[in-house]
Amino acid sequence: MSTGIVTDSTADIPAAEAERLGIQVVPAVVVMDGKALREGIDITRSQMYERIPDLAHLPTTAAPSSGSFEQAYHRLFDRGVSEILSIHVSSKLSGMMNAALVAAQRFRGKVHLFDSEQVSLGLGFQVMAAAEAAVRGATAAQLLQFLNQIKSRAQVIAMVDRLENLRRSGRISWLRAELGSLLQIRLVVTVAEGTVRKLAEVRTRARGLLHLVEVARSWGVMERLAVLHVGAENEARGLLEHLATLPGLESLFGTGIPWLVEATPVIGIHTGQGAVGLAGIRRA
Repeated sequence: MSTGIVTDSTADIPAAEAERLGIQVVPAVVVMDGKALREGIDITRSQMYERIPDLAHLPTTAAPSSGSFEQAYHRLFDRGVSEILSIHVSSKLSGMMNAALVAAQRFRGKVHLFDSEQVSLGLGFQVMAAAEAAVRGATAAQLLQFLNQIKSRAQVIAMVDRLENLRRSGRISWLRAELGSLLQIRLVVTVAEGTVRKLAEVRTRARGLLHLVEVARSWGVMERLAVLHVGAENEARGLLEHLATLPGLESLFGTGIPWLVEATPVIGIHTGQGAVGLAGIRRA
């Protein structure tokens, strides 16, 4: 028996890694000027970010059709897998899981779903760990148990400048109530149990970046770690370099090398330009 792995492009897994591990990635959809575009197929990530500042209206996001998931499942079954584990962005923040569920029901129990309760590489690192275990022969049932252990160790934090973008997403109810008093404030947020939660309010980007470092240090030894950004590569590189100079580096990163990743526009549309964050998996 072999188990195939499917996820969506909000996982931010580099294409080379997805190919290496045999992960099927269903592209997320961004609606720009009334046209639905599949990330990585109809338009590249860099092209999306280049176009967004010139648009009259902020793009919106949408879950792929159930047919997109069904096609991904068929591709894996055609390659000879006996079952599939489909791992996706938090169901509290996206309709991905619902679309995947509709498709999975057509395969009579051979496709299993897992809600990562995370975004970006908080999801992606879970998917990669599952794919690595699948290569070693783990069944879907074993992978579900494995992922339930990993999920509690997944971490995502970010500093967000553009609070209005977050408000428009409609997924963060507490922000609507607080927005008026936070207009001159940057937020440091985390994703926990599938929802976005406020960690801190800061007045400057420098203080926000420092807060990210402080939180990262509190995580302890990390199995996987990445610095994320939305149109803020220089600051993200600076954060990566700053982390690398901290005393006790081994206890923070273990033996891994952190990644630098520009987050999917599906996330960037909601955070706005300038967001910087960290995603990782704490060592058990």
